[in-house]
Amino acid sequence: MPWQERTKMPRKAPGRTTYSGVNRSSEFSYNDVLAEKVLEAYRPVYPTTKAQVIEGYQKKYEGKLGRGGWKQALTHDLSPIAGIKPKNLEKRFDAGPKGRINNPEPKNKAQYVELGRKLPPIGFIPPSSFTVTFMLDIKISNNCGHIRGPYTVHIGGKDAEEFAKHPTFEMVMAYYFADGGPPDYENPVENICAVIQLTVS
Repeated sequence: MPWQERTKMPRKAPGRTTYSGVNRSSEFSYNDVLAEKVLEAYRPVYPTTKAQVIEGYQKKYEGKLGRGGWKQALTHDLSPIAGIKPKNLEKRFDAGPKGRINNPEPKNKAQYVELGRKLPPIGFIPPSSFTVTFMLDIKISNNCGHIRGPYTVHIGGKDAEEFAKHPTFEMVMAYYFADGGPPDYENPVENICAVIQLTVS
């Protein structure tokens, strides 16, 4: 499955906090919180090849040379994994006509996979399906304070792909009623006073 660029993930407003209960009248809508929860369910993808690891260290130590440069940091971190002294690892990353920096080293793939876990993710993969659990404070006779739930909704297949990019509580409620959930109120979205204990996995 191709990994998703961060820019293709649901947008999260800067500085916002995830709340377990969200009042619809506040500046934080339940769709905002749902998007944050969906983000948390994404799985990070770390560098796994020599080229990706080199690129990760070059970015991490950009502008630093010599002892503080990317090559020294890389060989120092790789040393305990490879069981080789840092100085003896430097030739793997030498440039030039006789350098080995462009040698992919398939026999050492496991070493680079382990080392890649020390670097920031290069992307994120959404789950193939989502499980959304929540409770609701609903409006009955124009009055809030009627707690219902917990409810659990499972979203999979093509819908999960769409939900990963554009999560909305309207979609969650559509799935809930499609699964035969009891109609506790006439309009499943407009009569929500608050979404409580929302989790996404």
